[in-house]
Amino acid sequence: MKIIVLRHATRVRDNSVSGEYLEKHLPLDTSGEREAKKLGIELARRGIKPAVFFTSCFAHAKQTGDILRDTLGGNPPAMVVELCTLTPHYQGPREWRGEAWQGVRIPKAIIREAELTVNDLRDLDVVAFILHQPRLKQLLASMTSREESEFGFHYSEGVCLTADSLDAFLQGNGQENEDGRF
Repeated sequence: MKIIVLRHATRVRDNSVSGEYLEKHLPLDTSGEREAKKLGIELARRGIKPAVFFTSCFAHAKQTGDILRDTLGGNPPAMVVELCTLTPHYQGPREWRGEAWQGVRIPKAIIREAELTVNDLRDLDVVAFILHQPRLKQLLASMTSREESEFGFHYSEGVCLTADSLDAFLQGNGQENEDGRF
């Protein structure tokens, strides 16, 4: 199984917008649109075509997923599905509130939410997650048993991880494969 973990493309910066609640509505800027298209071309060149692009609920993450899907094409095209678990400020399922929202709990919650969108990750060979720092680092660390500090990505950058199964990712056995970083 391959999981592509990507940071969203560059978004509009609006200094008049204050507060994290308004940030979620900011779209990609023109540089971000170009970055996402370039990333889609690179994925195609490497023969990587996710069946589903899971994104955070922020506009710029979803827009990144839409551009990647459109650039890669396909019949039928890949789906773009928003997940709360990939969204900044989400603190985990209710039953985990007040407990540490880190480690294996992050991918477990992503898997549960994906199932509720009728996307069982166990049935998919290649998926992409498009999200934000620091959740991106937390997710990668939990799936690879590496330190968060090893994963620093600029906008429109990410990594391709492989493991024998989804359970192997949950056990922290994901590895950067030959496709490496983007």
